[in-house]
Amino acid sequence: MEAAGKADSFYMFKQREPEADARWANARTTYPGLLYWSSAAPSPKDRWDPFDTTREMYRPAPVGVPPWADPADIEYAVKEFERTGFHRPLNYYRSLQSFYDLGKAYKGVTIRQPSFFLTGDADGVNKIRPVDEAEMRNMAPGLRGIRVLSNVGHWAHREAPDETKALLLDFLRNLD
Repeated sequence: MEAAGKADSFYMFKQREPEADARWANARTTYPGLLYWSSAAPSPKDRWDPFDTTREMYRPAPVGVPPWADPADIEYAVKEFERTGFHRPLNYYRSLQSFYDLGKAYKGVTIRQPSFFLTGDADGVNKIRPVDEAEMRNMAPGLRGIRVLSNVGHWAHREAPDETKALLLDFLRNLD
């Protein structure tokens, strides 16, 4: 993304900045915002977009807890982030170059194990690399299925728990 000239607009680069810790610091705002804005709950024009820094995940959400989230889970996570901060989670983004450098050794490797791909049609990550079934089947001949859930964002297991569970159990039941 950096080589493509997207260093100023791609969300991962913003997470690596020293100021990122401060941007995320108010966990009562940023954690529910992360869940809300990256889900299918907001309108498409307001939803998180990995290439639009005006639609960041840490913005205040218009709701305290997304309707599909468990308030007790949110409260627990908020308290933990208030205690520990966001520096360690943000280190994921700070270490991405090492991850990509190490991963070069696996470029072109075929994944033969049985697999299943599940995403939501409103997941902003799909803007980074859209779902391409032919490409996936070429890389992973053991791919048993692809499902793009309608009106679901980044949190399929939370936004559509029953459908996610049914699809995963069906995949597992049909393994050789």
